[in-house]
Amino acid sequence: MNSLFCLPGYYLIEESSPTSASNNDWFCELFLDSEQREAEARGISLHALAEEMAASVRCDAQALLFLPFLYGSNDNPQARACFIGLENTHTRSQIIRAVLEGIVFSHRVHVERLLANRDRPEAVRLAGGAANNHTWAQMFADVLGLPVEIIDARELGALGCAMAAAVAAGHFSDLSAAARQMVRVRERLLPDIENKPVYDRKFALFVKAVAALDGLWQDFDAPLS
Repeated sequence: MNSLFCLPGYYLIEESSPTSASNNDWFCELFLDSEQREAEARGISLHALAEEMAASVRCDAQALLFLPFLYGSNDNPQARACFIGLENTHTRSQIIRAVLEGIVFSHRVHVERLLANRDRPEAVRLAGGAANNHTWAQMFADVLGLPVEIIDARELGALGCAMAAAVAAGHFSDLSAAARQMVRVRERLLPDIENKPVYDRKFALFVKAVAALDGLWQDFDAPLS
């Protein structure tokens, strides 16, 4: 999708789908009751505990896949979410990691489509729930093979509004000047070159699984009686 940017002569080239943090929220809220009690006892959030659990699993420990299509897909509008490769030996920690990885793989699909029409960037910037999860942010760096930068702001939309107001009030000459002064990188994560080959193989499985199931989803919409 292309849309007008807020500056004359500039456009946004966009890739988007509901395949992000809401999938992780769903899993944590629905399946981590005992972990919720543990998190409350420790005085931390459930997502912080889930991050610890995911970090305890090596990226090469399993081939378990999660397709993060609970709320829609960036491939087929009829696609559904699912786990592939699930066995009785899998733990909650392994499943949480699969959920996080599946979301990152879906974002890699977006990024590769965007890169078909431009050079690779020097880095990508991450916002939202994943930006507050160090393990997850590192996954983005490893899977994309690009540095990931985390901006020192919790609400980037509000930061953008503040920048526009600062320009309107005459504190800065334009938005570029405001961005240079008001946008600060809190953390920069570099890809782990040892992990990328593993993630490349897992991403290939992800793409293959999505393609293999493509003709199945329409049958889920057919009446059962």
